[in-house]
Amino acid sequence: MAQPNPAWGASPPLPSLYANDPSMKDVVEEFIGDIPERVRSIRAAFESGNRVDLTRLAHQLRGAGAGYGYPALTSAAGALEDQLRALSSDGALSAVAQEVDELIMLCERASRGGRNGSD
Repeated sequence: MAQPNPAWGASPPLPSLYANDPSMKDVVEEFIGDIPERVRSIRAAFESGNRVDLTRLAHQLRGAGAGYGYPALTSAAGALEDQLRALSSDGALSAVAQEVDELIMLCERASRGGRNGSD
């Protein structure tokens, strides 16, 4: 984990369910604009072994994904959060590497998802 996978560029963009809702345009755009920083924070927490921050970030993205029309992000962030909470206190974060990768890939797809579903 940790480095972007070149194959992700081949995966389709992930638009918001609200992509065509003019009343949500600005908030969805703001959320999309924040995704690169969220990804950096997730990577940093994972790579440094900071379970507390990684759990917090997953929890935040779990809620935000739903609110901004990204149920796939909510699902992936929820899976990561649940896995982290189930780890024993001395469990290695490597046990959640696949969930971290999946969440980051979905974030990358959402970031490319465009603001109107066709960008």
